[in-house]
Amino acid sequence: MSLPLVFFIDWRQRPAFDEQTVETLKRPDIVDIENYYTRSPSSGLWIFEFERKFVGLIAVDASADSLSTQTFSAPAEENIRKPKGKEKKGNKNVASTATIRHFYIAESYRQASAQNDLLTFALKHAFEGSSTVEKIKATPSPFATYLGHALKDAGFVVVDRGPKVGFVASRYTLTYELTREKWVEMQKSSAAQSALPILRGIVDTRLDQELVLVCALYASAGLLNRKSPNAIPCVLDWTSEVRGFHDMPIDWRKRTAAIESAVKKSAKPVTVVIDSVDTLEEDLESPAETYKFLSQILASIRSRNDTSQLVCHLTSLSAVLPLLKQPSFSSSLLHLTAHPPVLLTHIATAYLAPPPSSTSDSFAPENLRFWRVFIPLAERIRDVESLVFGTNGEGGAGGSSLDELVVEVQDDGGVERVLEGWCTTKGGSIALEDLDSLKSVWRKHVVEHSAPDPTKNLTFNLNLTESQHTSRSQVPLPYEHDGGQKAQILYDPDSADDIDDEDPDEDLDI
Repeated sequence: MSLPLVFFIDWRQRPAFDEQTVETLKRPDIVDIENYYTRSPSSGLWIFEFERKFVGLIAVDASADSLSTQTFSAPAEENIRKPKGKEKKGNKNVASTATIRHFYIAESYRQASAQNDLLTFALKHAFEGSSTVEKIKATPSPFATYLGHALKDAGFVVVDRGPKVGFVASRYTLTYELTREKWVEMQKSSAAQSALPILRGIVDTRLDQELVLVCALYASAGLLNRKSPNAIPCVLDWTSEVRGFHDMPIDWRKRTAAIESAVKKSAKPVTVVIDSVDTLEEDLESPAETYKFLSQILASIRSRNDTSQLVCHLTSLSAVLPLLKQPSFSSSLLHLTAHPPVLLTHIATAYLAPPPSSTSDSFAPENLRFWRVFIPLAERIRDVESLVFGTNGEGGAGGSSLDELVVEVQDDGGVERVLEGWCTTKGGSIALEDLDSLKSVWRKHVVEHSAPDPTKNLTFNLNLTESQHTSRSQVPLPYEHDGGQKAQILYDPDSADDIDDEDPDEDLDI
C-alpha cells in the first residue's frame, strides 16, 4: 500500500517542482554567475566551506533589476541574452530592494545554525556595500523550514503570502522582508555585551585629571561620577546635533577644532573620551571619514608627547572597528571587549572548558581548549544574547548581577588575550575568581563516599555486648607473650650432625 501511495504523491507534486526548477535554471544569473553578481557592490554569491567540505551557499541580487522574475523563453534558445561585459559599479546599478535569489545549507550543518552565520554575512555585505539598499526580500521554499527560522532570527517579517503547495496544499509560499532600520537596530550593542560600565569606570578614574568628554549619544550626567561634584571636566555635548534634523549641516571642522583646543590648553596629560563612535559614523555616513576624524584627534594627542590617551566606545559590529585595530592607527592599542559572565558559565558546563584563572597562563595547553571555544562563540552575538535573554537562557533577571562583566583584554594587535572581571560595586577591575556570578565555575564539588557496612541488613547479629568485649580482650592469644623471658633457641644435636670443622664438605661424599 505504501509504494502506490509514494508513486501517487510523486505524480501529484512532480510537475510543480519541475516547473520551479526549470524556472530557476532559466534565470539570467545562472548563465554567467560571476558577471551577474558583480554588477552591484551590494550583490554577491558566496559558497560556505568548512575543512574543504561544502556547507551551503547564498546569493544576494542588489542590481537595478533585482526584483525581476524574467526568464529566458527556452533553455536551448541560441540567442540567449547574456550581460555584455561587467557593468560599471555605482549607485545607479543598485536597487533600493535587494533579493536573496538562492539560499541553501547542507542538512548535516543545519543543526549547528550555519544558515544563520551565512545569512548574517550576506546581510552585512548587502547593507554596507551601498547606502542605496533599503530593504532585502527573500522567498524561500515552504519545505525548507530551517530557512524561515533563520530569516526570522535575522529580523525578517512576512510581507506577502503566496499560493499553497504540497500534497494536500498545506503550506503557503511566504515572502520575507528586512528593512535597513530593523537591521541597524539589531546590530546595536545590547545589555548582554554593553561596555558602558567600563566607560563610566574610565571616566570616574579620570575626574581628578584633565578629561575631555565627547557626548555624541549619551547624556553626560549618565557618564560622570556624581560623587565628585568638584570635578568639572570639559564636556562637548553633541547629542542635540542630529543629522537631517537641522537646516545647517554638521560642521566637522568646528568639532575637530573644539577637541584640539581642549587638548592643547591642558597643562596636564589629558584623556579624550568619545562615548559613541557608531553615532559619529552615522553622522559622517562613512567609516573611512570616521577613521580620518579619529586619526586627527589622535594626532593632536600624540603631539603632546606625554601620557595622554584617546578612549573610544563602539559596538563590536561597528564598521570602524577593523580600521581602528590596524597598527597604522596606533601601535599601542588596547582593545577591551565586554562579555556577560553567563557566557563563561555556559562554556564551562556545556563544553567542560573552564576559563583560565588569573594566576595561570592564558595559553597554557590546559587552557587552549577554552580559547578554541570562547573566541568563535563570543563573536556570535545572537547566541550570546539567547544565553542571557532567551527562553531557556541562563541569565536575565534571575541570573548574574548586572554590575558584573567579563572583560576580554587584547594587546599587541590581538595576539595576547586575557580575561579579567569587572564589578561596579567592587571598584572596577577585579580577578575572575572574585566575580560572584562565576563562583560555580571555580567551586570544586567534593563528594564524600561512605564505606559500605557489611553488617547491614543481616538476619543475625554480629555485634558484641560490652561484657563480651571484656571477656574477649582477656583471652591470651597463642602468638602473644608477656615479654618477661629472654628469647632463646634450644637445640639437641643428633647422630647426623657430626660436622668436622676442618672439612665442612665431608658429608657431600665427593
